[in-house]
Amino acid sequence: MKLYISLSILSAIYTAALTLEKVTDPSILTWNVVIGAMVPLALVLSLVPIVGPVLFQTAAEVLIKSLNPPLALGIYIDFFKILSWVINILFTISLIMYIKQYRRHLAKRIIKTLLF
Repeated sequence: MKLYISLSILSAIYTAALTLEKVTDPSILTWNVVIGAMVPLALVLSLVPIVGPVLFQTAAEVLIKSLNPPLALGIYIDFFKILSWVINILFTISLIMYIKQYRRHLAKRIIKTLLF
């Protein structure tokens, strides 16, 4: 979770910076910061083997559509889509390694990093 929380904080700052360019209303700014912080937290859905990135993409699209003034977040979303695939592949491979007891200590470390 440390990984997702740190990405969430960076994402909230980035979304706040983009929102401040267009709006100065505090309620709209707060809403967009919360939505910006929730997108990286949706990366937890990427841990579901095989369908994780699809679940993340759906959640991210719903969150991005709820931004009050629409923001252009193309590179931002593309980065998190690629990251969701990387997380999914790493988690799936390490889960298989752990079950087959092949380099179990390494697999356990990767799983622990992605989960906690």
